[in-house]
Parts: sequence; structure tokens; C-alpha cells
Amino acid sequence: MSLIRYLDPFADMRRLSSFMDEIFNDNHVLRYSDMDVIENENEYVIQLDVPGFTNEEIVVEVSNDEVLISAEKKIVERNDENDNIEVLPNYLYRARRNSNVKRRYSLRSPIDSKNSSVELRNGVLTVTLKKSESSKPRRIEVKSVN
Repeated sequence: MSLIRYLDPFADMRRLSSFMDEIFNDNHVLRYSDMDVIENENEYVIQLDVPGFTNEEIVVEVSNDEVLISAEKKIVERNDENDNIEVLPNYLYRARRNSNVKRRYSLRSPIDSKNSSVELRNGVLTVTLKKSESSKPRRIEVKSVN
């Protein structure tokens, strides 16, 4: 009869996670959010998962053919009214932390930022970026010369 020792395949990952938590103990975490980019004839549509963020915490910047989407979440903390000093609550367990989301994407053509829109619904940010008129394909009439 032999003894089989059970090896936990995720033990190293938990140790690494714990180590990283100690390094970034200032509760500032950069999250990677899933993103889809759809292109059609007139526009680009970018959908980005940003659960828990509000409209005020999200910034969308467009320049020429590049879009930068960033969001910053800060946990609300108590304030000591007498000294105006932020006091952390006495956490028994804390998994939610201050976090940032930042995604940059380069598009294939210039954007008309004036006619573009951004919408946040159920934790999904939808950015609709209209293509500029100069980037749309145009048909040029062929003239015959005799």
C-alpha cells in the first residue's frame, strides 16, 4: 500500500498573489477589463467591462485614431470630523480595494469625436466612435476620354 500525496496545483498561485498583495499594500490595484472592438462601415463600437464604476469615475479620451479609456475607484472611508483625518475602518476581511482600469486601443482610421457617444449600462461601457468623413471610402466616377 502506497501513500499518494495530494499536490495543490493552485498553492503557488496563492503564494504569488499573497506576495503581490504585500508589495502593493497601498490598496492600489490595476485591473485588466475585458474589451470587444467592433468595426462597421461608419463607426467603431468598443464594449468594456467596468463593473462597480460610476459615470463620474470613467474618462474616455479620443485623439485622431486612438482611444484611451480609464476608470479609478476609491473606497469611501470614514473621516474623523475633529481632525479632518481619514481613518480606515476596522476591517475583518477586505477583498475590495481601490482599483484602476486603463485600456488604450489604436483604430485604423481617424475618428469624428464630436459625433461619438459613450454609454454605461449594467457595468458595460459602450463607446461608439464615428469614423471621420475623410476616412470613409469614396467612389470616384470614371470618365472616358476619346
